[in-house]
Amino acid sequence: MNKKFLKKTVAVTTTVSTTIALSGVSLFAPVFVAVAAADIVDGDIMKTAGNPDVYIAKHVGDNKYKRLILNPEVFESYDHLEWDNIETVTQAEMDVYTTSELVRAVGDPKVYKLTPDGDIGTRQWVNMTSAEFVSEGYDWDSIYEINTVDRNNYTLGADVAPGGVTVVAPVAPVSPLAPVSPLTPVSPFSPVSPLTRSASP
Repeated sequence: MNKKFLKKTVAVTTTVSTTIALSGVSLFAPVFVAVAAADIVDGDIMKTAGNPDVYIAKHVGDNKYKRLILNPEVFESYDHLEWDNIETVTQAEMDVYTTSELVRAVGDPKVYKLTPDGDIGTRQWVNMTSAEFVSEGYDWDSIYEINTVDRNNYTLGADVAPGGVTVVAPVAPVSPLAPVSPLTPVSPFSPVSPLTRSASP
């Protein structure tokens, strides 16, 4: 009975496969297989067919994040990224990922909120305590670690403070009547102290 059942199963499967192949329906099969095979893992780069924006995926537990790679210069600044490795996914697959706006550059403890605008954008220091960060609804897991080329492709904007208020660094007013000290020329032979970098990028 098992041999007879097996022969019938093979015969039916062969008949159905042949009918589908000859009818042209099989031409659609690779499309469905390709979409199902687009199994994005942590660190993969992805885009949709109708949009040139490229995102990098991040998985933390059950959470899935995506971050926009701002422009080709930023993409090229990461040695591990290859244009040929970009996965094309459906919009539904892309929508499974939460867009992350938060980054921290290697060697810089500050967390920035990024606001892209085409191939340029603004970065704002999220200037708050850890408790305020959580109470404002930010997610520690969504922070991406980026390189300085990536960070510096965003123009520095005003800080983000608790309550969503942006804080602009105070600038000392200059009186139009205040005396201005003249610049003193420096001799090419006089010692010049090296410039020190500010802690703020």
